Amino acid sequence: MRTITVSSTRRWVVVPYYCKLFGGLTRSHTRRLSPIFKYYIVVALLQHRYYGESIPFEVKSLGYLNSAQALADYAEILIHIKEKNNALESPIIVIGGSYGGMLASWFRLKYPHIALGALASSAPILYFDDTMRQNKITSAISQIFKEVSKTCYETIKRSWSEIDEAASTPRGLTKLSNTFQTCRELRYSSELKNFLESLYMKAAQTGQPVVKDICESIDKTPNEDGTDLNKIFAAVVAVSSDDHTHCYVNPPSALALEWQRCSEIMMPKGQGRSETLFEPAPPNQMEIMTKDCQSLYSVTPRPHWLTTYYGGHNMKLILKSFGSNIIFSNGLKDPFSHGGVLEDISTTIHAVKIEEGGHCEDIFPNDDANSQRLALVTRDEYKIIQEWITQYDTDRKSSSD
Repeated sequence: MRTITVSSTRRWVVVPYYCKLFGGLTRSHTRRLSPIFKYYIVVALLQHRYYGESIPFEVKSLGYLNSAQALADYAEILIHIKEKNNALESPIIVIGGSYGGMLASWFRLKYPHIALGALASSAPILYFDDTMRQNKITSAISQIFKEVSKTCYETIKRSWSEIDEAASTPRGLTKLSNTFQTCRELRYSSELKNFLESLYMKAAQTGQPVVKDICESIDKTPNEDGTDLNKIFAAVVAVSSDDHTHCYVNPPSALALEWQRCSEIMMPKGQGRSETLFEPAPPNQMEIMTKDCQSLYSVTPRPHWLTTYYGGHNMKLILKSFGSNIIFSNGLKDPFSHGGVLEDISTTIHAVKIEEGGHCEDIFPNDDANSQRLALVTRDEYKIIQEWITQYDTDRKSSSD
């Protein structure tokens, strides 16, 4: 785990969560924090264990990979930073987006003695177990694709059964591995389908531009061998990052997320309840997933673990009773906003909605973002955080009198 000091500190510390898979705050963004807050700050970028280069104790076993261990890592390093900089009374604000946003909110709830508050951007903390209607997010994603290209939408829908049909033929998984240039040979067709599901979900998070890239590649690529699989692969290539030069599907960097999807971060699939882009979830989906996860990673899924450990059911009532100092921000064009907190819960737990905003747009603005709109949003967020800091200073002085 690495920390990067971006500026000196006198009064308090801002700690954004950094996860290589989901991206981190840029230096240009962190430089905007200081004049807004009107304090000197230190920014620490913390890398989640098993993502990037952070392998704790050089242990290769993924058994140490889970969100609770990551939060404990953060607690240890933050205490170390404060002790090293003689800043034991400096308040900490944790910031994160997407999975990092969930971590930020959970850290505030689990370690309130370390973090004064949290800004959780696009954090779908309600998208687990049975805390929401399961097909809300997949329906929203499907609508984005359908609006871009109905032909593309239908092609993707057909592709799920075509993948299974191809996998069922002699040496079918090997052929699929070759067609999609996978980074390791497929053992189940579900590996490829899970990768593609994630690809379409991430594309929809960023809005129509990336979805258009996918659909243009699908629509303009001719069929081969009477299937749409080469069309789907063309879409994979079109939106893959530059570091995918030799293989595309299931690169080593995706292993950590795949493990967590098996072990704890299980977002339910309710696609069968309505017409969506995705493969209908079979009645025995948990049985199938358990078999795959045990075979691939020797781990048994825990579908109820996150809501047991962090909460989720009756979240508004529970957080109102004991939670405080959390901002949940969501861009309403982001399909995953359906799994987020969209209403104020109390006077100190706020929901910030960005009407035309995308995924994590307030902390990771894209090139198409409305800068004036985002300036107003971040101004409101930082005003709330300033109130937390002011109240903390008041309480600290009172306790020392």
